Amino acid sequence: MGLFSRKTKTDGAEFANGFYDRFVFGPDPTGGDFAQTFAESTQRLIVEAAPSFEAVSLPKLKEELRALRLEMIGTAWTH
Repeated sequence: MGLFSRKTKTDGAEFANGFYDRFVFGPDPTGGDFAQTFAESTQRLIVEAAPSFEAVSLPKLKEELRALRLEMIGTAWTH
């Protein structure tokens, strides 16, 4: 049997998250968590305009911003 003859099962979502975390989003050059910093800044700016937005969960906002960024990458890729 060759090296690539045995297929291992991979969770697609887990693989995609790992890939994008390492190669697309990458670590923040200053050593922090870019996605966390971006989510905090976004929430702070929106709260200035609409104080009720402060009730939004920061981890959920971070997840939704990641999804939005992936959609933008996919849209750019198709064009």
